[in-house]
Order: sequence, then C-alpha cells, then structure tokens
Amino acid sequence: MEGDIFKAIIPLKKNVTTQITTRITTQITTQIISDKILKLLSEHPAMSRKKLAEILGEIPEDGVKYHLEKLKEEGKIERVGGTRGEWKILKN
Repeated sequence: MEGDIFKAIIPLKKNVTTQITTRITTQITTQIISDKILKLLSEHPAMSRKKLAEILGEIPEDGVKYHLEKLKEEGKIERVGGTRGEWKILKN
C-alpha cells in the first residue's frame, strides 16, 4: 500500500447476504408477476382471479388477489362493476 491509503475487508455474515438476496429476488418476482397480470388484464379485462391463477401457473388464486390489491393500491388498476365487472388499467 502506498502513502495514507489502506484497504479494509469487512465480511458480511451469510444470513445478511441471504436476506438481501431474498429481498431483491422477491421484489423482482413481484414486479414480473404484476407485469404479467397487467398484460393479461389489458387483453381480457373481465378475467377472474381464478383464471389469472390458472394462466400464470406460478401462484395460487390468493397470490393473484395479493397482486391485484397491490396494483389497486399503486393506482394502476381499478375494478369497474363489482363481482361480474371488469378491470380497468389506469396506468402501466
């Protein structure tokens, strides 16, 4: 080393690295699934949660419900017409 420069190596504990990796992977996966749901709803606005879950095949109907709620909270979709209604894409 030259002059006043020094190098410090600080190892991260394995569980911290795992937690960070898990958090990032979850965020990416959530975004991918939400994007797929938005695409399907833009093509078939009356599609049910059950049908979305069948087509996606990655998550159960409750998982679709979670993503739909999240998309509603983010102001990306809204339900028009209740149970027998359809989804309206507000922004993508």
